Amino acid sequence: MKKLTILSIAFVIMLGGCRPAIKLVEGDLTPLKGQRLAEVQFNYDNWKIGEMTEAQYVRERSADADDPDSWRESWENDKTRLFETRFIEVFNRYGDGHGLYIEKGVDNSEYIIIIEPYYLEPGFNVGIRSKPAQLKAKAIYVKRDNPDQPVAVVDIVNATGALAPFDRAQRIQMAFGQAGRLAGSYIGKYID
Repeated sequence: MKKLTILSIAFVIMLGGCRPAIKLVEGDLTPLKGQRLAEVQFNYDNWKIGEMTEAQYVRERSADADDPDSWRESWENDKTRLFETRFIEVFNRYGDGHGLYIEKGVDNSEYIIIIEPYYLEPGFNVGIRSKPAQLKAKAIYVKRDNPDQPVAVVDIVNATGALAPFDRAQRIQMAFGQAGRLAGSYIGKYID
């Protein structure tokens, strides 16, 4: 009986610490019902990486690299080549089932989704210990003809990669993929 009581208390404490990985914080997603295509844009202006700004993170990490210029170039390329591509790919896998498909650089969609990462924990892997990357981002849905007035804002508060490979870019790519899965699945609640 004592064991059951302890397990019950532990379960209640565990549930109290759970919170949704994604939530609607402003507006309404139902206006997107019937939309087949939306443009996606990424805005990295205000994200923190760990406790640093992106500029501080890049400066510190590139200083430790054998070729600092190559590291900085790789970081910028990884954002578009790996992180954004993975978000879009996974969003489309989950969101297309609801009829919505996203692409970069399209100008014939009525809506734009602006993904604004605001926090990234890049994770680590040192062989005997590892931690996957974790991403927090806002998904801001706007009409193309009124981009200053959000239709809805969704907060992706816990997009954690499933694994922690040795490669930093792969860890972060997994977190962006998880964010895409959360956002693609979540919109289905409103547009199905």
